[in-house]
Amino acid sequence: MAPFPSLFSSSKKPSDQDRQNAPQPQSQTTPPVQSGQTQSPSDLRNTLQRAFGNRNLARSQASPGSGGSTPPAPSGPTEDQLRETDLNLQKDLTADSLANKYFQKLQTATATELTEFVTRDKQTAALREQLRNAAIAAVQKQVDESTTASDQQKKDARTQAEKLVDSKNVLGDTLKKYASSTAAPQLDTSHKTRLLNKAKAGFATVAPKASTPLQKQIDAATKAADRETASEAERIGDITLNNSKSVILLDMQGDLSSVSTHIDIKTLGTEEAALREGLESSLFDQATIDNIYTSKLADPIRQVVLLKLGVGRGAFRRSDELNIFRDKLKEAGRAQARTDIDNQLDTNSLTSGKGAVGKQYYGMLAKSEAHRTSKGSVDKVMGTHADEIIKQVLPKDQTTKELKEAAQTSAYSVARSHKDAADKIAKASRAGAQTKAAELYKIVMPKAEQEARKVTKGDKETGAGPDLVKQDELVTKVGDQVTIDDIAGKAIKYVIEEDSLNKGFAKVASIIDLAVPAAGDSASLEFELKIPIQAGAYFLISLGAEAEKEEGELSLESEVNIGAGFGGFGLDANARIGFFLAAQGSHSHSAVNLMSYGMYRQMRMFSEGAADALWGHGGKSGKSKLEEAELWAAMIEQQEMTNEDNHVDVGMTSQLAAEVNAGVFEADIALGHKRLNRYDKEAIGKRSALFGDATDTTKLADKAAALASGSKRRTLELESSLSVEIMGTGVDFGVELELAWMDGTLREIEVAIKAGIPFEFGEETTGWATTLAKIVTPASGLLKNLVGEAQNAKKDKQKASHAGGVADMATDTLYVVPQFDAWGESFASKLQDNDEVNETIRSWFTKEDLDTDELSNKIALSSTMDFSLNISVEKDDSGKFGDWEVSLEIGQTKGLEIEAGIMTLAIEKSKRLGKLAFGKEDGAFGVKGGLFGVEKT
Repeated sequence: MAPFPSLFSSSKKPSDQDRQNAPQPQSQTTPPVQSGQTQSPSDLRNTLQRAFGNRNLARSQASPGSGGSTPPAPSGPTEDQLRETDLNLQKDLTADSLANKYFQKLQTATATELTEFVTRDKQTAALREQLRNAAIAAVQKQVDESTTASDQQKKDARTQAEKLVDSKNVLGDTLKKYASSTAAPQLDTSHKTRLLNKAKAGFATVAPKASTPLQKQIDAATKAADRETASEAERIGDITLNNSKSVILLDMQGDLSSVSTHIDIKTLGTEEAALREGLESSLFDQATIDNIYTSKLADPIRQVVLLKLGVGRGAFRRSDELNIFRDKLKEAGRAQARTDIDNQLDTNSLTSGKGAVGKQYYGMLAKSEAHRTSKGSVDKVMGTHADEIIKQVLPKDQTTKELKEAAQTSAYSVARSHKDAADKIAKASRAGAQTKAAELYKIVMPKAEQEARKVTKGDKETGAGPDLVKQDELVTKVGDQVTIDDIAGKAIKYVIEEDSLNKGFAKVASIIDLAVPAAGDSASLEFELKIPIQAGAYFLISLGAEAEKEEGELSLESEVNIGAGFGGFGLDANARIGFFLAAQGSHSHSAVNLMSYGMYRQMRMFSEGAADALWGHGGKSGKSKLEEAELWAAMIEQQEMTNEDNHVDVGMTSQLAAEVNAGVFEADIALGHKRLNRYDKEAIGKRSALFGDATDTTKLADKAAALASGSKRRTLELESSLSVEIMGTGVDFGVELELAWMDGTLREIEVAIKAGIPFEFGEETTGWATTLAKIVTPASGLLKNLVGEAQNAKKDKQKASHAGGVADMATDTLYVVPQFDAWGESFASKLQDNDEVNETIRSWFTKEDLDTDELSNKIALSSTMDFSLNISVEKDDSGKFGDWEVSLEIGQTKGLEIEAGIMTLAIEKSKRLGKLAFGKEDGAFGVKGGLFGVEKT
């Protein structure tokens, strides 16, 4: 197919209508045609018609009848010759017109086809790529030639060169110019001459015939000329296009420098540089850049470095080298803290006023606290070292500059076309900075790790070992940092304000204050578990605790027993042995501290290691565990045992007990024995001569050995009780006897004779007993509590005492309120069972038949009015009975007892309502007593 199928086939042929409208020839002389002048077909026809008209006129003037002679014989050209002349004249005009037309079409078509070739053909793909790159480079070069833009601004502007080249069609314009410039030399005047000759030859193919209308022959000749010219033009076009393509392909083999001259970027680069320069301040936010530097680079890399330095990693996750290094740093910090604490004990206002042992004790506590807190100074030094590494591998100024440039580059692509889209610009800016931060992290993080590694393991790249000089430098810095952080002062302040000496059992003390809020109050709890073995035999476990409060003193007792027994036929007998602990202190905290002291001394008898572990501080103070524990014990002595009445008894207890239910009465008896070590000021002074503040802190181990036992206290206790019904009223009787020996000498005798009138919900009793036990006694107790609350308020007692008093008043009120009766009876009846009665013993006292189906409540909720006669005698240091007292007391006991199968739980809350006593104390006789909480001594 010819390469020009549509360029030369559109010449318009004259139509029949055109021929009819053409003017007819006239008898006029044809005017000469100026050389190079082109006439239209209509003008040409008019000219020929005028020429024909003039010749006809000449003939008519020479014809006969005009008065002249007979015309001569015809002479000159024939009609066909004249037609030939006319056609030749038209041939020159038509050929010239056709040659010009097709030559112009050749130029246009060649340029168009060549443009299509360079812009789309696969053969010129490399040309297009090279020219595009050249155009981009030209724009970038123009950007770089800016005299006012900064390097970064030029850099950002250069990134838009490709987009500018594409959007402004620089490549298309360049290729079009190149195609046109390549095609033009391929068409010259010789090609136009060929077209002219072909047009004439085609025109001449129509033979002149006078018999045929001139215009018809002209039209036919013109058509033939056009056909020949178009055919020639097509041949020339094919050749020219192929030659032009060859030239282009040949150009592509060179350096294209001549082709690049057609690139015209105008002022694209200059304008882009100016645009970037004008947007400078709107492309980033310094606060955002700083935040990204910190949050995406500095902080994460710092954390990696700290982990590499052992901060925040457990010992099991560290290497052996790192653990050794960390231990060296921590020991340096702790050693400095201990030194600083020793230096502050005499100058710190919190410890300067304390005794020698007090200073040593609180110094020990402070050192134990500093053992923990000094690690913070170690971590600070590691943090400082990590910061130095960060400065080295991630300098802030340079890094934030890179982040800013990345942010500007990213934001510029948005801002250049959306100047007013602040949110989009900010988002693009932040994204650019974050992307750059992620790139930098991957590069910098391994370098930072390597720098941290050099301290403990050495340099991987050079093979150098650990940096011992840097290690020593960091050890020194840790000591300095401990002093700067005042770890010593903070530790001293903490242990003094924390009051760790009393804090350990603070919650226990609060519970005790809740149970016994006022003087004359007591409370007890007993839990007993009887596990059946076989045929009535059982295994016994019991727990008991009791608290009793008097003015200026509080006593605590606790015991844990195991034993065995037999029960059946209304009889029960058992034997038990266990651990006993009792203390008397000035208040609840004092008593529990003394109990802890007693347990510590007892524990040392069985396991010194366990005692040191439980009461020491693990050697964290720099002292041994034994020294730490003994310093604590010395402080307890100084704080709690200076009062000579305060003491703690600890040792073993044993008991034989039996009880019987004969139906008409219930009775029990118990004989107990205790082998105890008593620790008080006198006992400690006798055995070690190192009491409290007088303790020689250089001989703490000797003191611990000397106090392996205290004063030997032995007690023998006999208790018996009887519950019997008298005239429809249940009455309880009891007798208690206690004998106490100290170091083999009988020192104390106590006798108590007791009676009680109980009221128990769900049990029948007389009206007067109900009134006395359920109404009068709780009302009196309520009055006593009100007096006690007023006294506590004046003395500013602890909140627990207030709460205990309020709770006690609430229970007293419930007993008095009639609406509580139904609930109490319902509660008591929740658990019922048959009582087992010993019929043999019962028969000794009555012959009445027993109703074996009678149920007994196993939940007892009661209020009892108590009466007691107490006699106590004590021997003085000379071995003579000196102090004695006889007292009569009246009180109230509220009780809850639950028997559920093998388990028994008994809780009692007692308070003294009144007391009258006569006796001798310190050689002086006197009477003392109290009523409803108002005590007189």
